[in-house]
This record gives sequence, structure tokens and C-alpha cells, in this order.
Amino acid sequence: DKEEQAEHLRLHAQNIVERLEDKIRELESANRRLRELDRLKSDFILLVSHELRTPLTLVSGYAHLLAEHVRQAGDVIETTKVENIAQGLKSGVSRMQGVVNEIISVARISSGNLDLSLGPVRLEHLVQNIVKELQPILQQRQLNLKVGDLSRLPIIEGDGQQIKHAIEQVIGNAIKYTPDGGDIFIIGRTVGNAVDLIIRDTGIGIPVEEQRHIFDQFYAVEALEHHSTSKHSFQGGGLGLGLAIAKGIVEAHNGRIWVESEGRNPENPPGSTFHILLPLKQVRASSEERES
Repeated sequence: DKEEQAEHLRLHAQNIVERLEDKIRELESANRRLRELDRLKSDFILLVSHELRTPLTLVSGYAHLLAEHVRQAGDVIETTKVENIAQGLKSGVSRMQGVVNEIISVARISSGNLDLSLGPVRLEHLVQNIVKELQPILQQRQLNLKVGDLSRLPIIEGDGQQIKHAIEQVIGNAIKYTPDGGDIFIIGRTVGNAVDLIIRDTGIGIPVEEQRHIFDQFYAVEALEHHSTSKHSFQGGGLGLGLAIAKGIVEAHNGRIWVESEGRNPENPPGSTFHILLPLKQVRASSEERES
């Protein structure tokens, strides 16, 4: 009996020790995550400061230039000079608006307050508009953006403006990580009761172990030391919110977004393929579900 009791106590003690070790490992993992979040927060604050300081400096410089022209010219200022200054001011303000809008978008998504104005959406038209708007950047970077025949895709139900924003973020990511002179392809297909919009690039790729994290907020902050003032230049800057915003919008439409890539290789770029899967119809919550 004593031996059985001793064995029972030994097993009980061993079980307690194993449970304590498991808890310690959980606490250590949570502590590492908290330290990582603290680092991301600090880097994000620095990044936002940088992103806002650049256009603020631009606006301040052009405002000073305008004041100097007024002082020197007296009553008359050349129209060309005024137009150039106005364009510079507009560019600076537009960039600041972009930074603020990204922060607002991710805040709404995180809090679950992303309101959707549902209606018929033709993806072909959305993609055409995005490509048209991106032409200056594509030409500057000598990127070839090729769009397949999207005219046969069915009309889906969704918020056209938000879906356009999500697609813009994914295409923008392709532009950012595709070397100058590279290719970006956009095709679509119907999969059951959903549409799969596929965006493939010939970029440097994404490490396999990091593919699950690229849709996390502030992912780009990990490369803070390589930050560039232009979010559309090769491996340029930005707040690291684009893909997180895209994911939030797609999931708000009960869809899915994911990426496929063989890995990262700047010397021999393997490219990346993003899928945006959107249902044809949205399932509306009943009045009882909304009240609950």
C-alpha cells in the first residue's frame, strides 16, 4: 500500500510539474508576443511620424516659396509658378490624406465598424479603373500590367468602393515588390458560388514561413531600416497596413484572401500569386441576429 501511495504521489507530482512547465512555456510565448507588439507599436509610431513629416515638409516648403514669390513679385505672379506651387501643395496634402485614411480604415476594420453599402459590383470595371489610375506609376517603373478577360465574370453583390480599395492594396503590393520592368497579371474565374480574382507578379517573392503574417497589421514595419519615402518605388515604404486592410474588407464580404509563393529570392524572383475570393451573394443577418 505504501509503495502504491508513493507511486501515486510521484505521478501526481510529475503531472503538476508538467502542467507548470506547460504554463511557463505559455507565459514565455505570451511575453515574447507582448515584446513583439511593443516593438511594432514603437516602429509604427516612428513610421507614421516619417510618413507625415515628409509631406508636411513639402507643404511647408511650397508655402514658403509662395510667400517668397509674392514678396518679390509684388502684385503680379507668373501663372506657371503659381500652378507649380499649387501642384506641390496638392501632392503634399494628398499624401497626408492617404496616411490618415489608411489609419482610419484599419481602425474601423479592427473595431468591426466597417459599414458596407451593398449593391451590384462588376469586377471588370473596378479593375479597369484601377489600372487607368495606376498608369503613371506603371510607366515610371516600366511595369507591364496585363489584364485577362474579366467580362465573363458574374456580377457580385458587395460594396464596390471597398472592394476596389482592397484590390488596389493587393496590386499596390505587387508593384512594390516587383523589380522595374517586371510583369503583373490579373485574371479571374468563377469557383462555385464565388469569384476568384487572381493577381500574379514576377516579384521577389515572400518567404514561406512569413506568408501567414503578411496580412497582419504593420507587417512592413519589420523592414523599417529599408523604408523609402515612396510607397510605389521598388521595396518602398508605407505603413504596412495595405494587406491588412485588404483582408479586413474581403472578410467583411464573407470572402477569403491568401497568397502563394515559392519563397523570397531577389536574384531570381519567383513571384507571388494573390487570390481574392468573393461570394456572388451576401448573406444578410436576420433581425434577431442583429439585435443580439
